[in-house]
Formats: sequence, structure tokens, C-alpha cells
Amino acid sequence: MKPKHLIFLFFMFFCLNGTIAWGQDIEVVNDDGVSIFYNFSSDQTVELQSIEPDYEGSVSIPQSVTYNGTNYAVTSIGSGAFDGCTGLTSIEMPNT
Repeated sequence: MKPKHLIFLFFMFFCLNGTIAWGQDIEVVNDDGVSIFYNFSSDQTVELQSIEPDYEGSVSIPQSVTYNGTNYAVTSIGSGAFDGCTGLTSIEMPNT
């Protein structure tokens, strides 16, 4: 393999490795027992990605979530976060 091809492969590996680290989903179960999934947006913030499919009732989005002993501010909601939740009646959101 030519050296420039190896450099390209290493470059792609490190780019993808960084993407995987920040694109990682975390699951947090709220006080009502509902699983809510988040993606890391930065080292201090997360974006709500989805809630349990077919969830019915109201849901309260927290101002922050704790994962592995670290607090993360919830700062955005991903497109399609509530897909499949046809029985969702209300969403309470924080100011963040």
C-alpha cells in the first residue's frame, strides 16, 4: 500500500473515532420510569434524541441529566424525537 493511502486511512480512522465518541447515545430513565435517549452535543450538553416508542401521556424534559456522575444540560431536541408517540398528550420543557 502506498504511504499516502496509509495516511488517508489513519486520518479517516481518527475522524470516525471522534464522531463515534460524540454521537454516542445515553439512556436516562426519568422519575416516571420513561426511557429518554440523548446524544452528547458537547462536553457539557446533550440533545434529546428520542423517548420510548409508543409512549402515551405527558412527558417532562429535565433541565439537566446525570450520566456517569457528570451533569449535562439538555439544550436541544432532535428532529423526530417524538416519532411514534401518537399517544403523547403534553410535553413540559425547561428554559434551557
